[in-house]
Amino acid sequence: MNLSPEQKRRVDAFIYDEWVDENDDERKSLNNLKVLLNDVELPIEIDCMLRDFNWDCGIDGLDFILTHPMTEPATKLRAFWMAGPGYFCQYEKESDISEYELGEWKAVQYLQKHAISSIGQQGKLQFDPKKDEEGYDWTSQYSREENKLPLKGKRSFYEIPSELYNAV
Repeated sequence: MNLSPEQKRRVDAFIYDEWVDENDDERKSLNNLKVLLNDVELPIEIDCMLRDFNWDCGIDGLDFILTHPMTEPATKLRAFWMAGPGYFCQYEKESDISEYELGEWKAVQYLQKHAISSIGQQGKLQFDPKKDEEGYDWTSQYSREENKLPLKGKRSFYEIPSELYNAV
């Protein structure tokens, strides 16, 4: 990816949370993020922001990424797979998900909604969850969890929609 110095600066500002207010003022942080994203020039900037997103800090910034007008279907699909949806296939019932994991489960549902809503839309960027740019297969990331219940003759309450396995 050939980003201009200014584009690289914006990507880094997002990745390194430079938009987050030092005094933890959430409103100010979100405003800073909006200002940062208003200057985005190309969809690849949004995609680069997502690729190096710090998932340990929650998904607050992701909402603005997913709803940004330059966010392409490939970026939304990438976000879904980066969240590790296959992990939740190990549960027979939604109520089996621990309280600690509920935030992640809600994030997967949210990201799935955005990924599905962009199916069929055209974009310039591409993403294949079975083989990304570096050859990584996101679809097999949690294959052990996905197979736990079937091996016991049980079914998971959650199945990843088949259309989300396709490249865009």
